Amino acid sequence: MSDPDNQGRGRGGFDCGCMSRDQLDDEGLPEKLVIKNQQFHKEREQSPRFAQPGSFEYEYAMCWKALIEMEKQQQDQVDCNIKEAQEKLEMEMEADRHEHQVMLMRQDLMRHQEELWRVEELYNQKVQK
Repeated sequence: MSDPDNQGRGRGGFDCGCMSRDQLDDEGLPEKLVIKNQQFHKEREQSPRFAQPGSFEYEYAMCWKALIEMEKQQQDQVDCNIKEAQEKLEMEMEADRHEHQVMLMRQDLMRHQEELWRVEELYNQKVQK
C-alpha cells in the first residue's frame, strides 16, 4: 500500500520528516558524483589502506597530526584570550560609564547648589533692605 507520490510523508500526505537528506560534507567528492567504473569497483573490494607504524608515511602522518593538534590548541588559547579581553573591556566600559554618570550627577548637584546659594543670597539682600 505504498504511494509513490507520498514519498517521505506519513498518513494523509503530511510530512513526517523521514526524507533522507544528503549530509553537508565539504571535504572530498560527493558519492553521487563519483564515476563508478571498473577501477572504482576494484578499489572498493579491497579494505582501506593505512600506513604501517614505523614507516615513512606513518611518521609524517604523526607529524601532521601533532601539528594540527598544536594549531587547534593555540587557536583555542587565542579564542580564550580574546574572550577574556572582551569581558575585561566590557567591565571597564561599564565602570567608566558608571563613573561618568556619577560625574554628571555631581555637576548637576553643583549647579543646583550654586542656584540655591544665589537664591538664598537674593533673599538675604531683600530681607536686609
